[in-house]
Amino acid sequence: ERARAHNRTWLPWLRGELGALGLRAHPSLGNFVLVEFLGDTGRDIAAAAYTHLEAEGVILRQMGAYGLPRCLRASVGLEDENRRLVAALADFIAGMPPA
Repeated sequence: ERARAHNRTWLPWLRGELGALGLRAHPSLGNFVLVEFLGDTGRDIAAAAYTHLEAEGVILRQMGAYGLPRCLRASVGLEDENRRLVAALADFIAGMPPA
């Protein structure tokens, strides 16, 4: 029940924060969120984001093997982990050249 309560709090928060960054965070009933990098270059952006996050010590799952090359999967973590993910993605997006 504690895990469910944790997810009820942090899954919507995480989806909202990712959405505010311009990413599509697909609805989820589990303890993870599917993050989609939109547009024609979404595949390349997802790969670059994965590399950036990995260098920051934030590990997400690449989803290309599942036919979703523009997506990464993030588990709902502890509060500090969720905030660290959002901050690392915000830094990545801020460093991208304008479209």
